Amino acid sequence: MGSMTALDDLKDRFNKFRTKKYAIFVGLALTFAVCVLLLIYASNLLCFGLLLVALAGYYIPYLFGMRSKKKLAVWGIVLILLLALPYTVSVVEQVKGYDGRTLSTASGSMVNGTVTPFQGDESTVHQFSVLVTDPALSDVRVLVFDGWTSVQEVNASMSASSAPGGTLYTYDTTLNNRTVYIYGFIAFDGERYTSTSTSNYGPIHVTNGELYTHWLPVLTLYLFIQVGILYFLLLALSFWMERSKARVADARKKQGGNVVLPPAKSGKEEKFICSECGAEVPSSSDRCPQCGERFDDQEEAKPSPERKDEFVCTECGATVDENAKTCWKCGKEFEN
Repeated sequence: MGSMTALDDLKDRFNKFRTKKYAIFVGLALTFAVCVLLLIYASNLLCFGLLLVALAGYYIPYLFGMRSKKKLAVWGIVLILLLALPYTVSVVEQVKGYDGRTLSTASGSMVNGTVTPFQGDESTVHQFSVLVTDPALSDVRVLVFDGWTSVQEVNASMSASSAPGGTLYTYDTTLNNRTVYIYGFIAFDGERYTSTSTSNYGPIHVTNGELYTHWLPVLTLYLFIQVGILYFLLLALSFWMERSKARVADARKKQGGNVVLPPAKSGKEEKFICSECGAEVPSSSDRCPQCGERFDDQEEAKPSPERKDEFVCTECGATVDENAKTCWKCGKEFEN
């Protein structure tokens, strides 16, 4: 019981905090921070990580009181534009961090594949090198691609020389494009070509400013596709559910009252659906937490019949057909 009381107290404090004018701004700042962390550190979760970003981007502002679907739609667009900035910084720093990384095959038949220098321009001579530890490998080649266009720039056989632990293969060349290159190594094992398990960025022939200029629009579009679609699907689903509740509540409102939900499980307060907006409201509440509709006056203001062949039940205030023997709402029997 103590833990339930503490939880209820926490909920009450949070509900009071949501009434503050600055609460929504705190919620939006929290949303942005959480989404940035998820976007950067949950990348290994692939699409599931992006789903978490969309969920956090939608539900945190919702919990802080942003219930308008128009405002949530605008917020979704603004959030993606804001997220593109730190995400671009993260990707650019990751690309620059590939300097010094080496490539190898899963079996270890090729190791220490690298390029030096990592940065340069069209006049820089870059040396690609890889150590081959398996003497059965032949025709060792380096492959270089333009990382921004995916066009292959180099597919060349490498020169061999003796080295501790195997044979060192090297290839020297200049590269003319202002771009970020991607390279890898392949070798023939007698039956097929085997390649290093991954490719690597490098060399880089652009400035840091050009890196940001290139990646910012690319990653913004990526976020709109990967996160934006998920976000607006959540928004559409929420809009449809609330519309459905509102239609049910409106139908019952015409019959004289709010929709009462099924009995709650033990330990939980029963709820009903607000007849104005369709929100779920605790039975003890005298006002809807979403639209502000008051309920304490509903019993006092008895509805008047809309047609001459109807009358108002004196027991519960429901509108009843003139030929009815009992009230459909409270069960009161009527005398002829």
